[in-house]
Amino acid sequence: MKREDQTYVMYTSTLTSLLNGYLESRKVSTLEDLNYLLISDRVKASLKPSILRHVLSVEAKTKKVGLLHIIWQNW
Repeated sequence: MKREDQTYVMYTSTLTSLLNGYLESRKVSTLEDLNYLLISDRVKASLKPSILRHVLSVEAKTKKVGLLHIIWQNW
């Protein structure tokens, strides 16, 4: 959320930095990676805790973006 003491230029810069950091940490380098990441994040938000733990543990071992569909097929 934009702070009152921030200009919109500063706020935009902050949001850009946060997004770039997130995409870098998730190893996003292509539009396809971004697509998988956004969809995976949305689906993970709706999973039951036990399934989410499994998905996160598999993702942590592979460190690749967008593997939710593969994990789901193997569940």
